[in-house]
Amino acid sequence: MFVYDIYGLTLGSEIECPELFSSKKQPDVFLRTRPLSEFHYEQSNYIRVEVLDSENVLVRVRDSVLILVQGNHTIWIDSRSTAPLNLIRLNALGTAMLVIMMKHGILPIHGNGILHRDKCVIFAGHSGRGKSTLAASFMKRGCPLISDDICAIKLDENNQPWVYPGVHQIKLKQDSADSLAFDLKPNNLFLKNGKYVIPMAAHLYERTPKPVQAIYSLEFHDHPEFSILPLSLVDSIIVLKEYTARFYLIDQLGLGEPHFQVCSRLANKIKVQKLRRPKDLEKLDHLVQHMLDDNLT
Repeated sequence: MFVYDIYGLTLGSEIECPELFSSKKQPDVFLRTRPLSEFHYEQSNYIRVEVLDSENVLVRVRDSVLILVQGNHTIWIDSRSTAPLNLIRLNALGTAMLVIMMKHGILPIHGNGILHRDKCVIFAGHSGRGKSTLAASFMKRGCPLISDDICAIKLDENNQPWVYPGVHQIKLKQDSADSLAFDLKPNNLFLKNGKYVIPMAAHLYERTPKPVQAIYSLEFHDHPEFSILPLSLVDSIIVLKEYTARFYLIDQLGLGEPHFQVCSRLANKIKVQKLRRPKDLEKLDHLVQHMLDDNLT
């Protein structure tokens, strides 16, 4: 069995996951394969997550992948799937692990985390807000990536929030990859949303948990310049709830109250700000330099 660190948990896997860092710890979550013959495939262009009951959550990836999250500790991949293995892993280590995180009290923020002066800065937002593009821009300035798409946050006994590294890869569209000089390979997985999955070299990815310094809520606007606005405590809590990855699952899993408590504790501990910027990639370099000059605070 392969053993890896991912999102503050230790995963024991029957399949090799080259996009994760190996671990010598005892697994507390397991990734296994078997025929999920009790479920059938459906024609769909989407990823659907179905809470079947208090123990079981089914992840349907279009018409090609079935993944069952069973309890707090087991992810089953349907061995009948004919989908590429990298697509199966992408969803097992993404959406399925997200459900496991929720069940373990880990807050999965839909965002990208980068390392700056030994602390994590998170760019959060809905799909298409430029989270990965902005994070990649900071990577080009020497800030390693901590996590792409999902930032796993745990609070310690002193209410200090920590981000735990995830999958060492980043998803970028062609124009962003070209603009930032990321080398696309013919074997890079291409997703339905127009993004390529790009593996990260070890020196570009942080592998240890880091304290959270700030969270930026991303928005595009029509003005030529960017703006950064601090949010009130109430608005910060709202943003943290809204940008919890697949937030609709929280209530379905019966986790509404503990989730609200975590968001409240986090909002009281760190600075949450709204970052509005033009969509034009030509303005990105100026924004990144300004934020670095301002120490990302």
